Amino acid sequence: MRLVPLLALSLGAAHAADDAPDAEPAWDVSTAFGPTHEVEIDVEEGTWMSVTVHGNTVVFDLLGDLWSMPLSGGEARRLTSGPAWDVQPQFSPDGTELLFTSDRGGNENVWRMPADGGEATALTEEKEARTTHGTYDPGDPDWTIVRRRTVDTRSIGVTELWQVHRAGGPGFALTSKDEHPHAGEPAVHGDHVYFSSRAGRFSYAQDAHRRLWRIAVWL
Repeated sequence: MRLVPLLALSLGAAHAADDAPDAEPAWDVSTAFGPTHEVEIDVEEGTWMSVTVHGNTVVFDLLGDLWSMPLSGGEARRLTSGPAWDVQPQFSPDGTELLFTSDRGGNENVWRMPADGGEATALTEEKEARTTHGTYDPGDPDWTIVRRRTVDTRSIGVTELWQVHRAGGPGFALTSKDEHPHAGEPAVHGDHVYFSSRAGRFSYAQDAHRRLWRIAVWL
């Protein structure tokens, strides 16, 4: 007797789904969502900022936008704007281009754009993994190194360093999640890639007063 109303409910739900209107398009992070309003702010300092320098120019992130200003000081000029969260700028070796991390495509990926602003192009286009901390290889600026974070059924997440061509594409791993399960913050000098690394992928009760992180080098 109790199965009759349950069956009727299931059929009703299926019928309602058939009559539902077409699904709305995917949410565009760069488009304002819900009621919004603009507020002008005037600041002379910030916190939790990433900075990159080339020549006499410094580019930094502040509240999810990228800004440029003379290294000697002065008024900052905005390079990016909008709801998307743009952070971690990095100059190319010749100073003509910037890499930066943004969620403007719906997921954290590394993007590139002219150093003085303009149209941005996705360097990575991951749908599930997240790529951040993009940096150029000074020895071959056509190649970049990014931090790639993945999540599987056994852990809250692991990170690897991946090399990706400036023109895009899937790239390939430089580090192993088994040897360096938490690799990040790549810095290139000469033929070496230096990065932070934490061992013990499944060791969650380590002594915080002893060595947890180390600086590793990929040769």
